[in-house]
Amino acid sequence: MRGLTVNALVVMVVVTLSSSSSAIVDDITGATGPATQPEPERRSSPLPTGSPNHSPSRPAALDTISQPLPRPNCLPTNVDGRADAEGMTGFGMNVFRELAREGNVFFSPFNLWSALALTYLGAEGQTSRQMGRLLGLHGKKNTLDYLTAVEDELSSRFDGHHNLSLEAASKVYINKGFAINSCLHASLSSRLQTIDFTKLTQAASIINHYVNQTTRGLIKNIVSEDQLAETQMALVSAIYFYGSWETAFNPLLTTEEVFHSDPSVRSTEKIKMMSMQRSFMLGQSSELGARVLRLPYTTGTVSMYLLLPDEEGPRGFDATLRALNPKSLQGALRGLRETLVHVRLPKFKMEGEYIDNLEQALRNLGTTDMFDRALADFSSFSPALYLSTVAHKAYVDVSEEGTEAAAVTVVLLDVRSSARAEAQPFYCNRPFIFLIYDEDTKVVLFVGAYKTPPKA
Repeated sequence: MRGLTVNALVVMVVVTLSSSSSAIVDDITGATGPATQPEPERRSSPLPTGSPNHSPSRPAALDTISQPLPRPNCLPTNVDGRADAEGMTGFGMNVFRELAREGNVFFSPFNLWSALALTYLGAEGQTSRQMGRLLGLHGKKNTLDYLTAVEDELSSRFDGHHNLSLEAASKVYINKGFAINSCLHASLSSRLQTIDFTKLTQAASIINHYVNQTTRGLIKNIVSEDQLAETQMALVSAIYFYGSWETAFNPLLTTEEVFHSDPSVRSTEKIKMMSMQRSFMLGQSSELGARVLRLPYTTGTVSMYLLLPDEEGPRGFDATLRALNPKSLQGALRGLRETLVHVRLPKFKMEGEYIDNLEQALRNLGTTDMFDRALADFSSFSPALYLSTVAHKAYVDVSEEGTEAAAVTVVLLDVRSSARAEAQPFYCNRPFIFLIYDEDTKVVLFVGAYKTPPKA
């Protein structure tokens, strides 16, 4: 893609809920079961308060679920609590610390939070309390409204922009003949689709087609037939992003350079290192024990932040990782100042696929009941459900390709005439953390750890 500096950031999450018994249950609110109706398209505006059954039309070829009358009390609002970016960021940083224990990491906190937040809507009892603590949630109605608003804000803001595109979407697949609580049924109507999970090949194909279509072909598969053997519900969340830097790196300045994964071990492995000197927002965070650099994309509302630990080697990286939380991150971002910087950043592609290690990370963070056939309580969806699989895939391509964007909507930060002083070096030739951050919603869209050069 010409003109794109981050060619693509693509993430898919699928959460599958399986029945701990083979029986097909009745709707727990007394509905007689689903009938086939046209499925709604993905909504284009936030879910209106008190009107959860928004249902635009869609092609009749797809088998879909009925829309019983809403029961608003199934999504209680906690007046004192709200789902917000801070809770989401806290969740993301906690999962990031778990996944970053070994090797490189790249995933989307927002995307994973979205899929689990939809799952949380059906949780009750101890399962609900564990998930609420993990996700930073306090009220189900607040959660659905917030998720809907953020997805719509992110997708609509960049619609039609040639140099930056961001789309977030989610879908809930329900097994044909499997009835769920009629209130949630109606509240989630814009995301629902019924498929026959007894036809494993067809069911996997339908879900993977949605994956392929939403991610523009960059992730073709997220589920296999084996994973769907006992599935009654599958919650799928996707986010796709590409963008060009506000100021592009010059490919002629890209050189090969040694990357030092561990200063105590002599390294000879070389990588392609991009280079640029100009004014950037730069800061020093004593709380994080790292310097922080902002690399803006063309609109100025989405940025990559680089966190380079002060201390070289694994100990310094781990110290920064442990200190990373919503408060320390926001403090670091507020402390940035315009500075002449010479930045050197690896040109790289990275893929992340998390299934078993993601489940273990979530267990380590206190959400154990949802995976347990005997203890899981998703009775607000339907009785006898447990979470059988959480699968997450992500892909990122960072390069210097293309020229400066033709449609820049913010003022570029030019080097001041007094900036003839020596530029501050910011060399990412050792382990660093990178985040893709939406400035308006304060949402961490993606986060990664570059610890060793990714394998080609």
